Amino acid sequence: CRFRISVPGRSALQGAASLERALECFARLADREQSNVRYRIDRTGDEVQICSSVDAAPLSETEYPGEWLRIMSLMTVIRYFTGNKWMPPTIALQSQRVPGQHARRAFSRTRFLTGQAETGIIIPASLLSLATTRNYPRRGVAGAPGTESAATDPASWDFPAGLQEIVQTYLDDGYPDITLAANITGCSVRTLQRRLKEYGLSYTDVVQQARFRLATGLLSDPGTKVIDAALAVGYEDPSHFARAFRRLAGISPNQYRRLNYAY
Repeated sequence: CRFRISVPGRSALQGAASLERALECFARLADREQSNVRYRIDRTGDEVQICSSVDAAPLSETEYPGEWLRIMSLMTVIRYFTGNKWMPPTIALQSQRVPGQHARRAFSRTRFLTGQAETGIIIPASLLSLATTRNYPRRGVAGAPGTESAATDPASWDFPAGLQEIVQTYLDDGYPDITLAANITGCSVRTLQRRLKEYGLSYTDVVQQARFRLATGLLSDPGTKVIDAALAVGYEDPSHFARAFRRLAGISPNQYRRLNYAY
């Protein structure tokens, strides 16, 4: 269910005069460039639902991660106009599965609807008229660990940022196996590795970045112990977590907390 946007498609999205035009463009691109996924925009009163569906048999639980990849693709388009911190009021999922704790934490202000006919995001209709003057770099390279550039650069809509966001929701179960990631993106392990290499990344890099982003968010909460943060991002041994964190941040988790957050 992944959507790899072509270079001309990216240019068209970046040149859209409003969010409404960008979403319409995105739906057309998906119809033309991705044969089995359909997007449509339904407007009812003050709400707009951007829906996606797959031309296949009814969604199985093994396809749940694919729903999230489609949602994150839509969110990246919307955040290009609303800013990086925007959260959707409502996310609709075809799966009956209730989102895990990390998904609920990442979307703390979002209402989740499960068992829906289509996957999608519900937003206020007033957002459709938003225009943007943002000018992101065109390179398809993910941002540094802990930054949001990878998630918001239109050139990276097609792969690493969305994968990192989804991997993050599986971290409390330990290290997400690369086979799971391949299933999420609808390709073989070898193809996944080759595509990430195009962005200068390995799968280990994606997991490390996902862990780091989640860990920094947890450390911002004074009620979260470092050992709890370690367990939440998939480390059984807090010392391994501390070493990995230091490699990425250059300082320990406790030092990071003292330098960045004053309580």
